Amino acid sequence: MGSVIDIVFDREVTGYEGCDRYSLAEVYFEKKFDDLARRLGVAPLGDFYSDDPNKLDGDFDEDFFDDPAELERMKREMGPEEFFDPADALKSVTVLRDHLRDNPKELKKSPRRNKLVDELTEVEKTLNLAKSQGVKFHFVLTPD
Repeated sequence: MGSVIDIVFDREVTGYEGCDRYSLAEVYFEKKFDDLARRLGVAPLGDFYSDDPNKLDGDFDEDFFDDPAELERMKREMGPEEFFDPADALKSVTVLRDHLRDNPKELKKSPRRNKLVDELTEVEKTLNLAKSQGVKFHFVLTPD
């Protein structure tokens, strides 16, 4: 079982159908993409990651921790769930997508380059839709 990236909104986005996305976590969390984003002068996509710390309650049963305070410590470290303005992420998504599309040698060893470009195009459409409706978002890692 793997994990995928999903987009969570602070309220409903009319017209959004998330099931059409590739959800490739590679572009969100691999160091090479963080480095590429910084080199291109934009924020890494991981900067727009957040999650609800209370979800950890469902991820671990009471037998997982010897000390229940450890789960509470993890939740505090995770911090509160944050939502971001889509306009802030759109620049990163567009710059990364255009760079990967226009510079095929950048990921010459990745057979998923075209899927990454397609994924970023879908994310761009989704963020534009959210922006047009004044909806905030964050990326989240979810089990596949």
